[in-house]
Amino acid sequence: GLFFRIGTSAVNRNLQEETKDNSGHPGWVTPTGPRLTPAEILEKASVSVVTVYAKSDDEKANRGTGFFVDGGGHVLTNFHVIEDSRQMFIQMKYERIYPVIRIVAQAPQWDLALLEVSMPIQDSVPLSIATGIPPISSDVSVVGTPKGMPHILSTGELTAVKGTDLEMIQISAPISPGFSGST
Repeated sequence: GLFFRIGTSAVNRNLQEETKDNSGHPGWVTPTGPRLTPAEILEKASVSVVTVYAKSDDEKANRGTGFFVDGGGHVLTNFHVIEDSRQMFIQMKYERIYPVIRIVAQAPQWDLALLEVSMPIQDSVPLSIATGIPPISSDVSVVGTPKGMPHILSTGELTAVKGTDLEMIQISAPISPGFSGST
């Protein structure tokens, strides 16, 4: 299944306070139901995974992956993707493009940034992700948009976990350049 863990940081507090879905619950939940095949994971995650484009004052352009954490247009990505950017936008599956209106929270020490996107609310489909750490050898699926390619799935397993405040995980799934911010 899908796994992502945020340490106890300002980003985590902001996510808890600012990103609620229509039911008032946080946008991330532990997935339940039957085990999904890799093709089903890719199909389900593709509506939540976006390409983040960022341009700096010196016209340097960065590109990475992000994903919706709630139904309110909040996208989580890596800080290095948007660092020093003056203009950002996301591109969704099926080519829809929306502007980023602000950085809600950032944690450079953990390479995380939470973005707010101006978009129709129905297009912001949160990714369902686990809140706990799965056991070693659990299947891991990584969905991203490396180098702007449309939603690529990489699979492997969780091979190691380290840390107490910020959980560090090691996975065997191959990660290509541009997967930054992947789920």
